[in-house]
Order: sequence, then structure tokens, then C-alpha cells
Amino acid sequence: MTTYSLGGTSSARQQISRERLRWYSAYITLMLVGVVLAGLAWRSAPDAFSIAIAALLVTAAAWVVKPIVGMHMTILFTLFGDSVTAAWFPFTKNLSSRESLLYVADQINFSPLELILVFAVVCWFVRHFARHDHHIVRGPALVPLLVFTGFVVLGFMYGVGRGGDIRVAVYESRGLMYLPIIYFLVSNTCHTARQYRAMLWTAMWGVLGQSVMSLIYYAQLSAADRKALEDLGEHGASVAIDALIIFTLATLLFAGSARRTKFLLVGMLLPTGYTYLLAQRRAAIVGLGVGLIALFVVLFWRQRRTFWRVVPVFTLAAVGYVGAFWNSTGTAAFPAQAVKTVIAPGSISEEDQSSDIYRVIENADLNATIRDSPLTGLGFGQPFHQPITLPDISFFEFYRYIPHNSILWIWIKTGILGFASLFFVFGRTLAVGARKIRQLSSAADVTVVVTATLFVMMYAIFAYVDIAWDARGAVFLAFAIAVCANFPVPVASVPEQSTTEAGDEPPLTGAVPERTLVAT
Repeated sequence: MTTYSLGGTSSARQQISRERLRWYSAYITLMLVGVVLAGLAWRSAPDAFSIAIAALLVTAAAWVVKPIVGMHMTILFTLFGDSVTAAWFPFTKNLSSRESLLYVADQINFSPLELILVFAVVCWFVRHFARHDHHIVRGPALVPLLVFTGFVVLGFMYGVGRGGDIRVAVYESRGLMYLPIIYFLVSNTCHTARQYRAMLWTAMWGVLGQSVMSLIYYAQLSAADRKALEDLGEHGASVAIDALIIFTLATLLFAGSARRTKFLLVGMLLPTGYTYLLAQRRAAIVGLGVGLIALFVVLFWRQRRTFWRVVPVFTLAAVGYVGAFWNSTGTAAFPAQAVKTVIAPGSISEEDQSSDIYRVIENADLNATIRDSPLTGLGFGQPFHQPITLPDISFFEFYRYIPHNSILWIWIKTGILGFASLFFVFGRTLAVGARKIRQLSSAADVTVVVTATLFVMMYAIFAYVDIAWDARGAVFLAFAIAVCANFPVPVASVPEQSTTEAGDEPPLTGAVPERTLVAT
């Protein structure tokens, strides 16, 4: 008769330790390979075509041999690049981009990321049918994402069919097309809580790497260029840093997180936080503010005593900071100026007022365009109407097609049903993520799901006031949706003792701590 015991024998524990050591060794090796390849390419640019090809082939080989490793590399390389501060980095840039290390020809308008995604899907289905494995992880978000993508496809066909610019249409819609693909690949390569946790760490390493590259770019600018610099990096880079900030704070606040994890995240946040201030993205600050409020709500759910210790002090410090830097214009004052934009828009700087006026005119034009075509929209490749002429910002080639308000833009491109389906995706994801936050008991798991859920929320807020839906933002968003939808929650509801302090209220339901069932 076979019996089972919790905890396991000494030999079983040793085996678990060896497996964990192998897993961490493989993970660290993977990160080092990615960093070394990127570093070599950067140092040897522009004569680094072979290194870039090697990185692309290594990623493709990983999808063949070990798909989850391929997924790690795909996310790492996507989040590492930036078209402004690392224009040479090729992963999300077309093979027709002359500044990219992988420039091939002007006519090749697809990117290494798109090649890898197509290759990854093919590899996954080949493995799936070769093994006669008919189980596909769908989760509660796949169908809503496919419905939304269907409206994107219809918007593309409708806009181009009416004479829209096909090159612009491809540029506009490609990020949206990544959403169901990344969601599907993440959901069907990650099957355990540890795998999802590792994937989030990979994303954070990508954010850190991009921040370091941005600081190097900034350090190489002349004093005059630094003074004239209005932002640093792509529009969506700052909202990815929002995720790292939330991840760090959640790890510091929720009892049970490992001390070494806290120190590591705080160390990662130092250079990343400086990049965040230099980037000057007010929309990211607004999104982070809402994310912090939601994080405190979660803290109130799970650790009420910690909530009353932390939130009043944080609130007083935040109010004092805003008051102290209300009339300052330095880098350190930027978050205060972003708050000032919301609560006292009439007293902000002339530069910020000019930016806000542009957005007001732009929103008026968007609303007029929606009223002209409320059901079908205009489709991709079609410029939105300008009954009020916008100031000329033709240095941005697509300014007549892509506005700052990336939510109303969805309505213009996909019609009312596409707009509604996007909101259903957001709402469904947030509902599922919030439920899992209350169900999980492991601090390591809770911080991952909290970060993913709040990133979806912050991204939606950011997209309402700034340009979103680039490759990096779409990939991170799809990953976050996959975490919210498919992060495994054990059936049992026995919360870990270490996740609550004395006097705290435990989660309503929780998960059994990970233990090993050993046959004896």
C-alpha cells in the first residue's frame, strides 16, 4: 500500500534542493546570456549584425528546445529595447529600420519580435500535436481578447478598404495584434506559480536594463541637450517602471516576503527610479497614484494593522512633499508637478499648459470624429478629423493618425463594439485578478498577482491620456492579463501563518503552502 507524508524524507528534501539549484542556475544563466549579447551588440555597433542574428537564433532555438525559455527571452528582449534611448536595439524595430542592428532592406516591414511570435506559435502547435496533448489553457481572458482582436482586424480591413494608408494601418494595429498571441503563449508555457513568478522577474530585469541604457544615453548628451530634453524614452516606458515600483512596494509591505528579495528590488529601483524622474511622463505619475491607492486597498484587505501603520504616514509624507515642491521645477519635483497638473491645472508651467491645451483640442477633434462615425469608426490607416486644427507637430509622422488619448482612439479605429470589447477585457481581467489576490496566501504569489492586476489598471489610465499600444506596452499588458487570468490558485484554503502579522485579518481564502508529497 502506498502512503504519503507531508514534508518528505531527508533524501527527498535534498532532491528538491538540487532541483531548485539547477532551476536558479539555468535562470541566472539565461539572464546573463541576454545581458552579454545585448552588451556585445551595443559595444560593437554598428558592426554587430552577426551578434544580433545570434541573439535571434538563440531565441528561436529556445522555442524549439524549451518553450518557456523562449518565452523568457522574448519578454526580456522586448522590454529591454527603446526606440529613443537604444535605437540600435533591433527586437521590436522593423528590419527596414536603418538605425537597427538588424537592418536588412527598406521594404521589409516586420520586426524580429513578429518573426519570433509566428515561429513560437508554430513550434507550440507542432509540439502540441506531436505529443497528442489536446489540453490548451484558455483562461477567462482568451475569448474576450480574440473578440477584441477580431474587431481590430475588421477595423484594419475597413480602413484600408476605404483607401487608408496601409503602412500607417500596419503601424497602428500591430501592437494590438500581439495581445492574444502573447497571452496564449504565456498561458501555455507557464503552468506553475514559480514559473509565473520567474516570468515577472524576467520582465523586471528587462525594465531595469532599459533604464540603465536610458541613463547611459542621458549621460552622453551635452549640457544643452539635457536642458532641452522634454522626455526620456518611449511614451510607454514609464508605465513599465510603474509596475516595478508597485512590485517593490508590495514586496516590502506584505509579510512573508524574503529579505533578499526586498533588498534586490530596492537596489533595482534606484537607477530605474532616476530614469522615471528624467522621463517626465505625467500620465505615468497619475497611473501610479491610482495604483498606490489600489495597493493600499489590498493592504487593508490582507494586513489591516500594517495598513494603519503605513498609510497615514505615507499620506502625510506625500502631502508634505507636494507642498514643498509645489513651485519647484527640478527633476526631483516632477511627481509634485504631475499632481499639480491634476488638482490645479491653471497654475502649472507654460510648457505644461501648452501640452494640456494640445490635448484639449485633440480630444475635441476625437469626440467630433466619433460623432461622425459612432458605430463603425474610421478604421486603421485613416486620419481622425480635425474640425479644430491642431498645432503642427509634424516631427511625429503619425500625429494625424495616433492621438494621445489611446482609449478614444480605439473607438475611432474599431467602432463602438471594439471599444466596448476592450473595456470588457479590462474589466474581466481586473475582476479575476482581484479575486485571486484575496484567495492566495503566499506572499510571493500575492505580490506577483497584485503587480499584474495593478499594471492592467495603470496601463488603462495611462492609455487614456498618452500614446500607448506600442510593442513593449502591448507585450507587458498581455503578460499581465495572462497572470491575472491563469495564475494557479490551490484549491485548499489554509492561509500561511507567515503572511499575516498578529492582529491582522487573514485572507478570506488562501492556498496551501507548497510542500512535497513523497511516496514512502
